[in-house]
Amino acid sequence: MKITLTVLITGSVFVIGLVVYIAGIEAKPEVEKVKVVVTSPFDYAGNFSDGLGLVRNGRQKNEKSYYIDHHGDVVLMPEFEGTFKTFHFSEGLASVLMGFTDYSYYNDGKWGFMDRTGRLIVEPWFDYASSFSQGLAMIRMGPRKGGKWGFINKAGEIVMQPQFSSARDFQGGCAVVSVGGTWKDGQLTRGRWAFADKFGKLTFVPSVDYLGNFSDGLAIVQVGKKWGFVDRAGKLAIESKFYQVRDFSQGRAAFEKRPEDSASNGRWGYIDKSGTIVVEPKFFMADKFSEGLAAVIEGSPRKGFCYKYIDANGNVVIETKYNLARRFSEGLACVAIGKLYESSKGLDTTWGYIDKIGRTVIEPQFDSAEDFCEGIASVLLLGGRGRYSYIDRSGKFISAPDSANTSERTVAD
Repeated sequence: MKITLTVLITGSVFVIGLVVYIAGIEAKPEVEKVKVVVTSPFDYAGNFSDGLGLVRNGRQKNEKSYYIDHHGDVVLMPEFEGTFKTFHFSEGLASVLMGFTDYSYYNDGKWGFMDRTGRLIVEPWFDYASSFSQGLAMIRMGPRKGGKWGFINKAGEIVMQPQFSSARDFQGGCAVVSVGGTWKDGQLTRGRWAFADKFGKLTFVPSVDYLGNFSDGLAIVQVGKKWGFVDRAGKLAIESKFYQVRDFSQGRAAFEKRPEDSASNGRWGYIDKSGTIVVEPKFFMADKFSEGLAAVIEGSPRKGFCYKYIDANGNVVIETKYNLARRFSEGLACVAIGKLYESSKGLDTTWGYIDKIGRTVIEPQFDSAEDFCEGIASVLLLGGRGRYSYIDRSGKFISAPDSANTSERTVAD
């Protein structure tokens, strides 16, 4: 028996053609191909990771998920019994939520993991599971408010029992956890903050109200209303004396200086890892460094804003004409023109991309745009009513709007 199955997916509409040829009785089934055709744009298009982009069409019960490659071809269309939702691949595995009924917050159902063939590798029995990071994934047992958090390896083995009142993904060789926190009136009392290594050893950081992830060797801490940094041993590396700070990146951290009795915005500058001010606080806002540059805002709401990019010494490298500008990723940065706020619409902007010498390489033409990942960026089409597609670094669609993407998968009868 030979079976050829063709599936045409347009939004959430499926057209299936099935042709069966019977030519006597065959001792062994022959292998044929499943042809999957998906049209762009999509209802959702996530950033590429592990060489795949996650796209979705349809809503709630009619939603279908696919994974496409850098050519825009579908390479994986997961199928499981009952209700399910799949998520981004990370380190070769993607989390899968199965058997849920709450389409708003996914408060029910069980989480597991599948590989790049769509096969379940870790059976779904967790109440939540994050993506894998540095070989481990964060899992929760129990309800979202009041459950306990732990970590598993890629075999699904629990390497840290669910014991933490809160936890974050591994970053910089450790994970931030809290021990002994309790829920009251919908709010979590954090308990004692600590760093957990991959063997479950805890390094407690005493007398802090907040503990951030490690970034560039240091982690943000909050003590009262002031912010500083600790090292891997949990010891204070930079005194908690700043009104606000951002994570360290490329040897610099942005900080805000504000008079004690002032309710208005202060001014932002940068410190190095010794806590020395290397760029004086003179900016209305300052972002993290990425690829040697940081986006800063000069001006004020009354006089108008001006986005610029500076180097590690505070020298202006790029002066832009745009109302919004984000960090550089793979040599390009998202920028936007338009009105920042309208009473009925909120952000009313059109997005494009510039290079590291300030040239506009992709003209503003999208309702929104994401950073480039693996040479591809997800964009929201202008006037597309919530429809997404992908572009390459030249601005060319890898999956042209209103065109069909075809892939073939080998299956056995």
